[in-house]
This record gives sequence, C-alpha cells and structure tokens, in this order.
Amino acid sequence: TPVRQRSRWLVGSMILSAIVCCIASSIVGPLLANNTALDPWTLAVWLATVATLGSWGVLATNSATEASVEDRAPMRGMQLLYGAGLGAAAFGLAGVLGLGVPHWSDAGIRPNEALLEEAFDVNVYSGVATGEGLISVPMLGSVGYFALLFLLCRWWRLAESTRNRRIGFWATAGCMIWAWVIALVYWYPQPTGLALAGMIALSTQAASRWIPPSKRIELARVA
Repeated sequence: TPVRQRSRWLVGSMILSAIVCCIASSIVGPLLANNTALDPWTLAVWLATVATLGSWGVLATNSATEASVEDRAPMRGMQLLYGAGLGAAAFGLAGVLGLGVPHWSDAGIRPNEALLEEAFDVNVYSGVATGEGLISVPMLGSVGYFALLFLLCRWWRLAESTRNRRIGFWATAGCMIWAWVIALVYWYPQPTGLALAGMIALSTQAASRWIPPSKRIELARVA
C-alpha cells in the first residue's frame, strides 16, 4: 500500500478513535465518579484524553509495522516505550486537572498486596494521598502499569485489517482481563484501569481499517 494512502487511513482512524473515546468517556466518567468528590466531566476529559492517546499509539504502531508480520519483538518494544510515555502523560494530566483516580475497594486488592510490593518490599504508593474512593497515583505507578499493559497485550491484533470481526467482544474483554491481572502484580486503581483498557480496545477496533473475510476471498481471486 502506498505511504500516502496508509497515512490517510491512519489520520482518518485517529480522528474516529478520538470521537469514540469521547463518547465512551461521557458514559464511563459519571459512573466512575459516582459517590466521590470528583467532577464527572473533569474525569471524562482525563479518560478521553488517555484512551485517545492509547488508541493512537496502537494505530500508529500497527500502521508502521503491519507489513512485517513475522517478527513481533520490535512491535512489543515500541508498545512498551509508548505505554511508559502514556503512563507519564496520564500522570501529568491528572496533576494539571487536580484529579484523583477513582478506586473501588471491592474491585481488586490494596496497593500493598500487589505481588511486586510483597515480593520485593517496594511500596510505590507509600505516603500517597487518598480520598473517598480516590487515590493520587504516583508517576512510577502510572508509568510502570501502562508500560506493562502495552507490553503484554497483543494490541496489534485489534488494528489488523485481517481480523475476523470489526469489533470483537472477546478481544476487548481480553485486554480488560490483562488490565486486572497486571494490577495484581503492579498495582493501579481499579476499575479505572479496566475502563481505560476497554476504551482503548474498543476505539482501536472501531476506527481501524477492516476487510471482511468475504471481501478478502474476493480480492484473492482477483489477484
């Protein structure tokens, strides 16, 4: 595919993914902010921005590497670096907005119960300010969590034009399950982490180019 055509597809996909993230965040934000002192629309802005940046990273990485399907190591390396950058951006934006991240105590373990904290006696969240259902995530906690999330999930499968369905339920659920499992090892407030993973997965699939299996067969015959 010509570079110019791929660039047009990428730009169009990024615009659409941002729209999907904004719509999803307008629903998820008020739900997560319920019973907290947070302004739900401020939280929605943070969620939409973080999810949009996450989706853009997946779309851009896939656009740059989709042709080289044999070796996924470079793609995982790119995702690791991008995830760390996304975590830093999430931390920085939360600071600018004066935002605590919603945390439901019955949605997961406590920070000091995470595997990394117990195994290596490292307390990333030591002395971190908390509120009613809220917690101020430190930069190291945000960077580490998103780096692992982007490293371990096979995000590129959500953006491949040859995936079986435009939007797959199990593909989206798989990313959310990874988000919860990673939080058991390297803690992050839940269900906020699950919500972000779900929005990134949903917007990526909705926005990325998809060729239905029937059309692929037709194109193969023409070729």
